[in-house]
Amino acid sequence: MCFTMAASGTKVLCAKGIEVGWHELLFQSLYHHVRADLDDYRKKLDLSEPLPRPTVLIIMPLSRSAIPLTCLLQDLFALDNIPQGVVQVSLPLNTRGESAPIVHCVRHRRIVRTEDQYAGQQPNLNQEYINVTRGVNKTCMWVELQPFGHPRDPREPSEGHFDDNCRKYAEARNRHISQEQLPFATLTSEDEMFECFQQFFRYKLDPWKAGDIKTKANNMWWKLDRNEVNALPNLGQIQGDFKTFDDVLANATGTHTHTHYRCKVTF
Repeated sequence: MCFTMAASGTKVLCAKGIEVGWHELLFQSLYHHVRADLDDYRKKLDLSEPLPRPTVLIIMPLSRSAIPLTCLLQDLFALDNIPQGVVQVSLPLNTRGESAPIVHCVRHRRIVRTEDQYAGQQPNLNQEYINVTRGVNKTCMWVELQPFGHPRDPREPSEGHFDDNCRKYAEARNRHISQEQLPFATLTSEDEMFECFQQFFRYKLDPWKAGDIKTKANNMWWKLDRNEVNALPNLGQIQGDFKTFDDVLANATGTHTHTHYRCKVTF
């Protein structure tokens, strides 16, 4: 199993509330990495052999971000003629006993201006263990720079939205990546998206393709914002009958805000 790490921070691109629901740079980067993962994995198969379902499993911590990511990826991979089910987005509690050749695990904040990546459901380190051991061939973690920094620039905050176990875990993770020289990258801009991709896959991301995906991601955002997506995906969350993107955000926290953030996340 290959364990990689991408460190991230959050910047507000368009503020409409306090909930995290759309991570522009994260979502685009995930698509490019997953698309490359599929191309690499296909080389291991016979020409007539189909890709397993799933080949790539993306574990998102919160339905408020997992559902819009699923909407985007379903559209993009349908255009790529990738069969449905080859790329699967799941919430953490739906991953027990499931494995996939390639897994991407995401940990991110719940509120844009609050560094609460280790609060809510995410302090559960038993679940974290389950998440990072689902990948048979490769596991990639995507975490935010705040509050613990990254292996080249570790930070040791004395207090914050985390308990002592999470603090020790995050600090040990940074040390482990550094000591074992595991591949990791920071993603703080669109330029670094290209650098990160080339570092991991050893070839350049096509700028035209990246621009096209950026446009399609932007279009999906507005479709969600205008409630133009007819049927939101059910990822097994308790509330399985979300009618609108606002419903997703409201039921994710138990309070209906009628507002949401569009975020630019950097890795």
